[in-house]
Amino acid sequence: MSFDVANFNVWAQKPFKEQAQAFLNAFWDDVQDQAEFIYTISYKTLRAADMHKKGIEYLYEYREGIDVDFVTGLYFYEKLWERVHKPEMDGTVWAEKSEFSRSMPVKMTAVERKNSLSDQDLNSDNRISFLEYLLHQYAADPEEFIRSSLEQLKSLDPNLDKAQKALVEVNSKLTEIEKQKAQLKKDAKGDGPKAKKAQFQLKSMKNSQMVSDLNARLLKAEAAIRAAQRAAKGSTAHPQGTAWWVERELQEVKELYGAAGARNKSVNGPKKHGKKADAWIKNKEPKWKVK
Repeated sequence: MSFDVANFNVWAQKPFKEQAQAFLNAFWDDVQDQAEFIYTISYKTLRAADMHKKGIEYLYEYREGIDVDFVTGLYFYEKLWERVHKPEMDGTVWAEKSEFSRSMPVKMTAVERKNSLSDQDLNSDNRISFLEYLLHQYAADPEEFIRSSLEQLKSLDPNLDKAQKALVEVNSKLTEIEKQKAQLKKDAKGDGPKAKKAQFQLKSMKNSQMVSDLNARLLKAEAAIRAAQRAAKGSTAHPQGTAWWVERELQEVKELYGAAGARNKSVNGPKKHGKKADAWIKNKEPKWKVK
């Protein structure tokens, strides 16, 4: 192999989202227009495939993986193809969005796909990381990625690090809420006193202390990402992919769960995604259920 596998594995053995951020940081100028597809479609489909393999139904039960075996890789591509051709609620189809043509999976036979997975396996471990998928999909140079990633390690942004830690706190509280909500849904079945109590708690959950704590953490995280962006103005070392990802993830949580007093618009002003803030209370199925 013509590149340093050890340095490559520094990133290939990190959780999926960190692999994606490292890839975006390395090739931001070339792939920033594909970032939304990578986040919304590729990342979430691979995560769902990994959960399927592990028999996990809810995200609050899931510890993010670093790679998948070839069988799960085949399943991932099958679901990826289905996902981009399935109409959204507004009738739009990702496969018909010309701006994401570079991101679209190519239809292959099972044998062709297995051969493709072998080609993607840069570190020859018979597994596929998200990073290997991304490098293959966007025809990016692995050696260039390693050079860029080594520079990333030398220029860590303390302001962005604070924003990432604030987002971890948000997700921690979110996991706590989802876990309790799932238990209340189970307890709410039936007509007995216990069920009625759980039904009441579920309906009033959006006004609970846990949700208030989530709102506070959302506001803290949003302030942290704004501070990181202000500090990064004029800096060429700012990891733009990580900054985009943290803000995008934060925006999604805000839109699904809401934050009293939080701004409705993203710091950089991208269009909104997801459902209204109270949808997680009104919908019958928990938001973090993999379908």
